Amino acid sequence: MIHVHVSIEECEIFKLYESTDPKKRVTKKSPSFVREGMVVVCSIALARPTAVDAFLGCQALGRFTLRDEGRTIAIGTITELAKEK
Repeated sequence: MIHVHVSIEECEIFKLYESTDPKKRVTKKSPSFVREGMVVVCSIALARPTAVDAFLGCQALGRFTLRDEGRTIAIGTITELAKEK
C-alpha cells in the first residue's frame, strides 16, 4: 500500500533501477533485491489513478510511504512521473 498525502492505494514495484548503501557508499545498478537502510531508485505503479506530483512541483503530493501489513517499509519522494499509456 502506498500512502500519498491523504490517499491510500495498492501499488506494485515494477523495477529496481539503482540501490545505494549509504554506509559503504556502494551503488549497484539493477539490483535483484534491497536491504534495510538502502536508498533505492525504482518504478512504482498504482492500481488506480491517484493525485500525485513530483516533489519539486508540490511537496505534499511528492512524499510517500510504503506500508505492508501495518509496517512502514519505505519512505521517499517522487522524482519523476511517467506518462500514462
